[in-house]
Amino acid sequence: MDDIPDDGGMFSSEEYQSELMRFLNESSDMKKRVKGAMKQTMITAVGTLAGSLLLGPAGGVAGAGFGAMAGYSLSDDYDGILTEISELDSERKKTLMREVVTVLQSAGATYQSLGTVENFGRVLFQY
Repeated sequence: MDDIPDDGGMFSSEEYQSELMRFLNESSDMKKRVKGAMKQTMITAVGTLAGSLLLGPAGGVAGAGFGAMAGYSLSDDYDGILTEISELDSERKKTLMREVVTVLQSAGATYQSLGTVENFGRVLFQY
């Protein structure tokens, strides 16, 4: 992790949010993922709401089940983000890791706390 620079707190959370929004707007793969996940989630939510309104709490559970099955069958095929990350080439994985470390440091993690794999995992859960 020696190649990960310490940004010295130069970036604000607004800049990170802006960068995330730019990425989501420019990445066609990410748009496909978000659209597919949102469609599936909305169909599930509609099923849950309909079941709850018709039959109360038990209907909500049944509606969620039916809604989830309908959402799965009606949504477009998309891969999850973890699949995308695992398929990145080596250079893009390094870039992603540098960006993750920069975000963790802006949240308060120290460079020393990120020095080992075990510590990195703890810091991810902490922040």
